[in-house]
Amino acid sequence: MYNPIFIDALKGLALALPDRLLPELIKIMAMIPNQTADRSDYGKYLLSQKVTSQELRDRVYKFIELWQELHPEVSWESLHLALLAAMELGRELQKNYEVQPIWTMPDQAGEWNRQTEPTILELIHQTREELLLISFAVYDIPEIVAAMRKALARRVVITMIVEMPERADKVPFGILQTFPADMIEQLQIYYWAVGKRPINSKGKYGSLHIKGVISDRHRVLISSANLTQYALSLNLELGLLTDQAKLAKQIHKTFDVLIQNRVLIPFR
Repeated sequence: MYNPIFIDALKGLALALPDRLLPELIKIMAMIPNQTADRSDYGKYLLSQKVTSQELRDRVYKFIELWQELHPEVSWESLHLALLAAMELGRELQKNYEVQPIWTMPDQAGEWNRQTEPTILELIHQTREELLLISFAVYDIPEIVAAMRKALARRVVITMIVEMPERADKVPFGILQTFPADMIEQLQIYYWAVGKRPINSKGKYGSLHIKGVISDRHRVLISSANLTQYALSLNLELGLLTDQAKLAKQIHKTFDVLIQNRVLIPFR
């Protein structure tokens, strides 16, 4: 059984160590004689010549000390393999769980260059089978409508979940005003049934405030931005985009269940 402190140190080093430094680290570890009692000091000297970051040096030193103290029986070849595997797993997890901030930021402040409308258009253009769009308001989005029309021509199944038409008195939005009649016939449009909404003591019932896009149950954007020109160009909005397929499938499946249970009902 390996000491958990040693395992944690190995994982931490694998996440922090640049790929280019692993061969150098392994060479030095292989040079440290197993018979030498003070091999950690020898390793520190050699590593100081290769690793310029003090923080990374400290992490490497600590790992070598733990190796000497807790598991001197483990060969450098075994450590090499363990670090390679841990570094590869770290890269895979980082790729699968990467989350990017997506902004509507009219004055382009800061360093964030992923904007809401181009991101939505990218998701629509890359979709091959299923596209799910959720928004409270839908209004004045000609580029998105054009991209959706092209997706329909590719035989993409497009599902939209929107606020019900009866609420249009408060916000200038609407499916009928936004999409041509021929597109509305091809879209699968749902809204939250009034009878399924909670009502408070003043008779006010809940609103559909979710905004998001899911492409092929694989990529998902969750955003504060409605599908309106204001939200895509004038407002300050923030969303998160991720390629976590498991999460995208889970969210999409939840909407599937809401439709099956008729919590969300067809627009027509």
